[in-house]
Amino acid sequence: MNPASMFVSFISPKQFFSVINRKIVENYKLNLFDIGLDPFEVKVGFGDQPTLNVKDVDAYYAYNATANMNGRDFLTPGNCALCVSMAMSVMTRHVFSKYRYTRFTTFIISIYLLTFVFASRIKVFPHSSKEKNYSWFIDVFFSFYRISLMETGQEIDEEEFSELKSKLLQNIQLFFMLFYFYTHMNTLFVGPTVTDKDFYQWLFHSEIKKRKQTVMINDFMLHAQAYTKVAAFSDQDRKMMKFVFPADILIRYILQGEDSFLVVDNVLSSIYNKEVLDMYARGFLADDTWFEAFMNYIMDWKLFKKWYFAGIKKLTTHKFRLKQDYETSQEIDSFISSLEDSQSLDGVKIPEKLKKESMMMDKLVNFYITFLGGMWVARGDNFYMRLRRKDITHALLKNQWWPNSLKQDALFFYGGLLYNYSKNLFYYMYAYEHIKAGNDSFHLPLRPSTKEVHSNMFILKLFDENFIATVLQDINRKSIQIFVKKQEILDHMKQHFWQTITQQVRSTHDDLIKYVYGPLTFFFQNMPQFLGTLQNSLYDKDIQALKDNLYTLDFQLWRDAVVWLGDEDVILSETYGDMSIMGIFAQLRETWFWFLLWYTYMQQESRDANIELHLESLKKIYIVDVLNLSERYYDTFVQLIDATLTRYGDVCSLWCSLDDNKEYFALGLGNWMSFIEQRAQDQITNEIMWEDVIWFRGYVKTITYYNKRYVIPK
Repeated sequence: MNPASMFVSFISPKQFFSVINRKIVENYKLNLFDIGLDPFEVKVGFGDQPTLNVKDVDAYYAYNATANMNGRDFLTPGNCALCVSMAMSVMTRHVFSKYRYTRFTTFIISIYLLTFVFASRIKVFPHSSKEKNYSWFIDVFFSFYRISLMETGQEIDEEEFSELKSKLLQNIQLFFMLFYFYTHMNTLFVGPTVTDKDFYQWLFHSEIKKRKQTVMINDFMLHAQAYTKVAAFSDQDRKMMKFVFPADILIRYILQGEDSFLVVDNVLSSIYNKEVLDMYARGFLADDTWFEAFMNYIMDWKLFKKWYFAGIKKLTTHKFRLKQDYETSQEIDSFISSLEDSQSLDGVKIPEKLKKESMMMDKLVNFYITFLGGMWVARGDNFYMRLRRKDITHALLKNQWWPNSLKQDALFFYGGLLYNYSKNLFYYMYAYEHIKAGNDSFHLPLRPSTKEVHSNMFILKLFDENFIATVLQDINRKSIQIFVKKQEILDHMKQHFWQTITQQVRSTHDDLIKYVYGPLTFFFQNMPQFLGTLQNSLYDKDIQALKDNLYTLDFQLWRDAVVWLGDEDVILSETYGDMSIMGIFAQLRETWFWFLLWYTYMQQESRDANIELHLESLKKIYIVDVLNLSERYYDTFVQLIDATLTRYGDVCSLWCSLDDNKEYFALGLGNWMSFIEQRAQDQITNEIMWEDVIWFRGYVKTITYYNKRYVIPK
């Protein structure tokens, strides 16, 4: 058994999913799950009091957790900060050999936290010159490090600080690496269509409402051009930073206490090859050409899977060999003897040495589980586009707002998104405040206690960027790939798609891009650059990812739906702007495969058990509430559903039986039957709450990402 699997098996699926939820919410402002309209788990199912039977709890959360880990690599500021901090600990450990460990851990935590300072634009690189920006950055970094030392109660005189700073700067390549890393973080949320003021109003919305903070934040926004470009940290900066720091600092789980050096020497140095890190670091002396390759290396989860527990074993052996004196050895022998002679643990004293080692191991295992729970995402925003392909996003967003987006259905489309967003945001804020306060468990109210609807230009910009990231998700190659082996499904895949796939795999880059994304161009009215931008911007690795995704049924069915709508001359641009049309296809991308599977399952159950399940109501909830479409398109999308199931119903039926799908679908079926009981057809959709829609959208995404499998006929 893989050691990681063994340790993860010690916790229940619900506990592991709570780890994932905690990672999602610990810095909700910069993780953007609320923008993706993904629910913080509040309720399970439709209705006022949906519940799970005890026997179903593990199955439900195991499916949810598996779906998340079958998602995309999650390049959030927190995950990036964590991996950069761990890599820096390996590369700077030698500098701190003659210093107390607290100087070292504070240095690494400063690297971690400064990521959020730059991502939130509390500090902004002020110059157009790289040389001037670098010099300014060094001042910012060591100013922040000094503040961190003070905040942790460490006294340090000017002479010692200058000496430490000088020794660190002898490794100038490492600071160029950090310089480029923070430069990328600084522009994560920058775009051509809105201002920094819009960004700050969104970021600090909840704080602005609190009277004590309103004046300070308004002053910051008014003078941001000056405040953000000063290298020193004012009292105002220090207060503002607390609004954007995560509720939990994960790096502290692994670097805490006097064993920090040993953890780096034995665990982290087993994961990261220092020679490889040094090679990347030297490359940063010239420019940031190697930035993506460097981030790929330090965020490669396979390194942790292979070496983390080997490093822990090495650490344990090292500690007991070097630190176990005669007195401790006798105490441990006595303890073991007492266990053998005793019928009960009452009165048996556990040696302090073992208690201490147990606490350290507990932290290391907790770190691994929490780290693992946040490395992938089947929900939320795709930070791959923000960090690595911002050029595409900016090109597609250029000139998209006025006046072509202001159409009647587009206004209702964004209005519906904002209403859902505002309801959902309440739960993220509620959970974040409790986690920040140190509460391990708390109860979420079934309904939000606020009726406020958030409306801000920056939120709309984030929606649009999320749409683009979702539609283009197939250029982001998944690091975890699961393959379907069921022969009947392989045969259907071959029958429906094999000839086309074979042709496209052998086609030119431009022809492949046209095949994948060309059908969308029929619907856009003011985006003539869409296809050309992609053809000019996608790299070889993007093309390889597209070719991989040709072998997934969820992609093929989505593209087939786009083609069908075009063939039927469904002119969405009459009532929608281009970006709201992008939003419709983005939501279709994440939920279409699910709906076909679940609807197929519900049809089978209705037919086999001869029960009325009001399936037309399911269609309406999906089309009007999940896809957020105007009812004028309802009949068209019903026809799309029927046409797709007529053509692909057999393969969808087979797919329903894969793995734990039927067990998970059955939970939804049971809840749906309970909800529709004694309700007439027209009552069902009328009594759907917004909280139901939020949950339902999450449920549909979960099924889609759980079933992202590659189907490659022999």
